Amino acid sequence: METLRKPSIWLGALIGGLLTAPAIALMFLADQVAGLPFIPFDVFDFVSRNLPGGLLTFGIDTMVDLIIRFNLGDTSTSAKTAEQLIGLSSFMGLGIAIGAIFFFAVNRSKSTLRSVYPGMMLGLGFGALMLLISMQVNLTATASGVLQIIWVMLVFTGWGVALNWIYNDLAHSEAKTKIDETTGEQVVIEALDRRQFMVRIGGATATLTVIGAGLGS
Repeated sequence: METLRKPSIWLGALIGGLLTAPAIALMFLADQVAGLPFIPFDVFDFVSRNLPGGLLTFGIDTMVDLIIRFNLGDTSTSAKTAEQLIGLSSFMGLGIAIGAIFFFAVNRSKSTLRSVYPGMMLGLGFGALMLLISMQVNLTATASGVLQIIWVMLVFTGWGVALNWIYNDLAHSEAKTKIDETTGEQVVIEALDRRQFMVRIGGATATLTVIGAGLGS
């Protein structure tokens, strides 16, 4: 027997963050190895050019103060480190927000099909936007333009499909019944509860993130 549940937008935000972390590590590895775009820094550079100067300066100064206060780096390189941390955290926040919005939108849909088409379309749109931004600033990429396009679209389409696949597994759970020996009534038992599932997803994404970042470094 299959039950249909609607995962919360907060769970969507968590999943979005868990998937964005290994995506960042994978893009970092590809940047170091093959000269492919590192989207978080490209997006940060693009946004910083269009933000009010005072707002960006405030954020960087705050981060620099924290780095210096806790002796996390040399003063001369603190500003650069602060920019990188802001860029990474901002991109992570973007992934979290999109994950929450996706779960909210699919929950509002009346469809009960276990399709990954919505996630695929989300990934294609997300990737196209990131690609346009990256091609305008192109901070680190040295690979050919065609290879950059293919790579970015693959990464973000995969991200969207993974987000959709996880939503489907959370929303559609296979359950079985057994007879309660005390009451004689049928009891529904979930094959895998959400906590177990989230532990597995968290472990997998953490492993991929560490491997990708470690190899890139």
